[in-house]
Amino acid sequence: MTRTAGATALTTALVVLVALVLLGLGIWGWRNAPVLAPAVLDEHERDLRARMLRRGSVACAGAGLCLVAAVALGVLRD
Repeated sequence: MTRTAGATALTTALVVLVALVLLGLGIWGWRNAPVLAPAVLDEHERDLRARMLRRGSVACAGAGLCLVAAVALGVLRD
């Protein structure tokens, strides 16, 4: 099956869009983790939940960076 330039550009743009959303979500989650932890928990549990949220935000940001790197490698390869 042959790929057309339009389909490749659309796929690339979609992957870049998802990557930017993941990267933005990761950065936002990292900065707001203490606020996002439920207020009904005691201080120790809130700290644990904030750490958990930060780990998740790092995973989101890392996935976004991986997608950006994959797009960059794909563009450089073509």
